[in-house]
Amino acid sequence: MLQTCPPVSILRDVLGISGLSHAIVQMGANDICFHHHWRVEDEMSLDALCGAMRSAVVAGQAAGVQLYLGTLAPFKGHWGFVPEDEVVRQAVNAWVRQGEHGAEVLDFDAALRAPSDPAALHPAYRWIDALHLNDQGYQRMADVVPLARIH
Repeated sequence: MLQTCPPVSILRDVLGISGLSHAIVQMGANDICFHHHWRVEDEMSLDALCGAMRSAVVAGQAAGVQLYLGTLAPFKGHWGFVPEDEVVRQAVNAWVRQGEHGAEVLDFDAALRAPSDPAALHPAYRWIDALHLNDQGYQRMADVVPLARIH
């Protein structure tokens, strides 16, 4: 089973920052998009992705940091995308949105998707690879963050 690294390494580094009160965790798009190219034994699963995010929330709570979980942005049109990826992305986003993990939710998916094709990024927000964002896309993500509630 694939073990995603952000809760173990990146989040550990982030939680080590003195005075940190809030952090945003968004992970899984690369795990979904690129798992078709991994070794067979590196299976990606919904449970592994949600488990990694759940671990991040637990680690944040233990450190006294308020975590926000971000939904996964669409990436249809990227060279690594296959239709099954959208099923997994939607399932991860449903898990994030249901909120039983104890974190606040930032709905980046709703903010970034194309109205005519919710599996793809809005053309105004995507970079050429259809997976990453351009400057306007990152600004749109920032606009979703409730800065007034972060003090």
